[in-house]
Amino acid sequence: GYQNLTVGITYTAPGGAPPMHTHEGEEAHVLLEGSILYALGDSVFTLEAPYIVNIPPMVPHSFKNMGEDLAELVVIFPTNV
Repeated sequence: GYQNLTVGITYTAPGGAPPMHTHEGEEAHVLLEGSILYALGDSVFTLEAPYIVNIPPMVPHSFKNMGEDLAELVVIFPTNV
């Protein structure tokens, strides 16, 4: 396993969304399946898979599955920040 990096696969139900939050380190999402509405700082936009989103450190962000099926995301962020 990685010592300083977290890599995970998430499945978000239709309409599912985490609360707005921040991280001390940079984060990346690899959208493999689905249609996602992103709130990233002051920007709001919708992306269709496949797509990669970079989230800078300390930028408030969230996302919402706008599709009718599970959205599949790979999330990548530093573990020890």
